[in-house]
Amino acid sequence: RVVGIDNSETMLKVARARADGQLPIEYMLADATHLPFADDSFDGCRASRVLGHVHEPALALAEMVRVARPGARIVAADGDIDLTVVEIPDRTLARKIIHAACDQMQHGWIGRQMPRFFQQAGLSDIRVDGRMMHLNYSFFQTVFGGILQRAQTTGSVSEQDLSHFWNALKQAEQEQHFFAGTVGFIVSGRKPLS
Repeated sequence: RVVGIDNSETMLKVARARADGQLPIEYMLADATHLPFADDSFDGCRASRVLGHVHEPALALAEMVRVARPGARIVAADGDIDLTVVEIPDRTLARKIIHAACDQMQHGWIGRQMPRFFQQAGLSDIRVDGRMMHLNYSFFQTVFGGILQRAQTTGSVSEQDLSHFWNALKQAEQEQHFFAGTVGFIVSGRKPLS
């Protein structure tokens, strides 16, 4: 039995459409911090880009551990917004904008926090793998556009700084040397047998 959960019916519809009946997956509307499953129900649990968005990531992880059978592997993958890089001439501006974006996220440092959460959840054989994900210009705009707009609205960055930042990125794209990436982490651990 494979079950995918999300707290958004819209996202569940997208998942169902992508699977197109080709995969034997059951999709459920559920809260990651209150999973509707009995203890020790699954042979493994995985969360991808989830813990950074839930209000209490440690509680969501605890729920994954609860519903996993003893000996099961728990895996979480998530990013660390402060480890985003962009190549523009003004390093000070780049740092300021990325830090402001990170501070807009509920858990912008979740990538670096996950190993501790796994340890605190009582998991053993914890493994950490960091990966750089390259972001093209269009994807960067999609991911960071709203976040940076909120940063401007809250006063974390000025309209002028944000305009300079986007203009530098646009110029890099036009000159075909745009470079951006972010570091994500895959952390796994094993539920103890007893």
